[in-house]
Amino acid sequence: GDLLAAVNREIHDWGFIDGTDRPAGACAATVVVLEPGGTRGMIIHAGDTRAALIRDGQCQILTPLDQGTDGALRCYFGTRVSSFTLIPINVDLGDRLLLVSDGVTKSFGMVEVAAMLESQPTRRRALQVLGQACLRRPSGDDVTAMIIDVGDD
Repeated sequence: GDLLAAVNREIHDWGFIDGTDRPAGACAATVVVLEPGGTRGMIIHAGDTRAALIRDGQCQILTPLDQGTDGALRCYFGTRVSSFTLIPINVDLGDRLLLVSDGVTKSFGMVEVAAMLESQPTRRRALQVLGQACLRRPSGDDVTAMIIDVGDD
């Protein structure tokens, strides 16, 4: 928690865009902390990145979209006061956690992404397929994805 609060302060201290009250720095992020060898953890979330739990081929979205109706982020790293969403999670061996940036979700729904990834034999191949699909259906935003297989070292 202290490290994330320090990161938030650092980004906030970048200041504001000249002539506006808009921050010069802002960052959406999803952080996953899992107990070593355990089945419990925590997601620390801010912004429009997404996290999902894939268990037995079913996709459960874990993070909210911290956006207003106008699409503007309400919660992000760089705010005056840290305001992250803390989401406790329970995982089982064999579960898969999927983390993606809004560049992915602007092109595909999370359930669609999960199905695409689950159809591949390896994490590496799954991420390659997702990257190629995002190139074919560009969102105009950065594309970042991470898969965490629970139980892998």
